[in-house]
Amino acid sequence: LSVITSGPIPPNPAELLGSRRFGEVLATLAAHFDHVIIDGAPQATELAASGIKAATFVVIPVEASEFSVWAAEDMVELVKQRIEITDGALQAAFLINKQVENTRLAGNIADKLATYELPVLQSRLCFRQAYAACVESGQSVLDTEPGSKAALEVTQMAAELVRIHAKRVAA
Repeated sequence: LSVITSGPIPPNPAELLGSRRFGEVLATLAAHFDHVIIDGAPQATELAASGIKAATFVVIPVEASEFSVWAAEDMVELVKQRIEITDGALQAAFLINKQVENTRLAGNIADKLATYELPVLQSRLCFRQAYAACVESGQSVLDTEPGSKAALEVTQMAAELVRIHAKRVAA
């Protein structure tokens, strides 16, 4: 698993994602890697719309709270529209994020997310300081804390996404 962090945020990220140069970067990455994951904001913004257009699989992060489920509605609508436009070529799933360990709230949230008719990943990212520290440093937990629970969660999520993709390719 290789990770390229964004570095400084450009003045207009949506313009960057829609640019010819970004398309070239994606093509180069796709030629060298089996899977390319672009991590973006969970809100339905112009930046998210540009990312979704470039994607073959969208992971919608949702915090383990009722408010986050409600806030995901616009993103779900945007993703479903793109799924329809691409005749189902785009895949999507929810990822429960910032789960508090050893609580049942994530299970309740998963049930509520099921009403959106998109799958919910079995992988969960728990509420951990390691993730916040990575944002500050511009690195991944795989770089900063490779043996941590956070790194294990990210690795498990990546493995689950690869399994989902493999099933689709085999179908």
